[in-house]
Amino acid sequence: FNSSCPRPSEQDCGMGQAAGCAGLIRQSYIDEDEAPEADKRPKMVRRLSLISGLVDTKGTDDLTKAGYSDDALSPEENRARGKMNCGVRTKKGFVPGNPGKVNQDRFVVKWGLQNRDDVSLFGAFDGHGPVGQEISQYVASNLPMYLEKQENLTSEPKKAIMEATAKLCARLKIEKKEASRFSGTTAVFAVKIQNKLYTANIGDSRSVLCTRVGSDSFQNIALSEDHKPETPSEKKRILAAGGRVHPLKGFYGPAGPERVWLKTQDIPGLAMSRSIGDGLAHTVGVLDVPTITEYQVSSLDKFVVWASDGVWDFMPNQEIGRLCNKYAPDMDAAAAAIVRRACSLWEKNEQVVDDITIVALQLHGL
Repeated sequence: FNSSCPRPSEQDCGMGQAAGCAGLIRQSYIDEDEAPEADKRPKMVRRLSLISGLVDTKGTDDLTKAGYSDDALSPEENRARGKMNCGVRTKKGFVPGNPGKVNQDRFVVKWGLQNRDDVSLFGAFDGHGPVGQEISQYVASNLPMYLEKQENLTSEPKKAIMEATAKLCARLKIEKKEASRFSGTTAVFAVKIQNKLYTANIGDSRSVLCTRVGSDSFQNIALSEDHKPETPSEKKRILAAGGRVHPLKGFYGPAGPERVWLKTQDIPGLAMSRSIGDGLAHTVGVLDVPTITEYQVSSLDKFVVWASDGVWDFMPNQEIGRLCNKYAPDMDAAAAAIVRRACSLWEKNEQVVDDITIVALQLHGL
């Protein structure tokens, strides 16, 4: 492929944005005295959307509240919020040579699902591909509606979440047929019913709960598990469907994480084994079926976060609890601090910065 192309697209070489990743890898190696060791290769190749040639001025330009604030809730929403506090922050990533890059992350915070004070929804969605922001926006906008239509939401939460997600994905394939062929999104969200969290995950965004184990220390409990192509059960399914699983072929050998490819073509190069959208990848075993966990919240559990992988790539989980505790009950400030810290770590370690989004919840009074 043409690695010299500064903004390659699927029309340039048939490799889609994966080609752009390889081009930047090559450039980063040229700046070194010699090729770096495998474990020192840039993580930037894990996100194909980082090298998008698209310009979308509607993307978030800087650190922003993304339109959410506890202070702007309706009386009904405040009643559902009770003594809990929530903060949201999102920041557009940075790619050299593409100042118009769009923020493809989205989020959802919905207090009082089905007009019930004890049912709420929180989540983060990380779009990828040429128009990944369309897919993540569609999911974030429509998920609350599909969940609210489930009459069994509180009686059979896991079944209801599974059914609502299936209906949403089926509709997306109709309404966003062309956009979702090479673009998609992750989804990590939770329906909180009374003191239980039902967390659904598709892809590699992540939810972590912070429970207190000392006066100022926290233990992190994973509420979701990343869906990666190298996971044995996921890889077996993809191979059985006719796909391939291996890293991008860089100039100095394999580069970056394991990816999903068609049997005879080096596309689409998806770095996760489950996603919403990504129609081409779904022909070779990628699924839009969530895994769902159930967690009983206790009095020691203080914070929950839902975040795109821009937060987790370089930031230790333990630091999340520390920053939440430092700024609580101002979770807006906590979310802003986490995004700033994650961004600084990206700048320190990479030539690019991924989109970064977090929803941070303080389980106050539980």
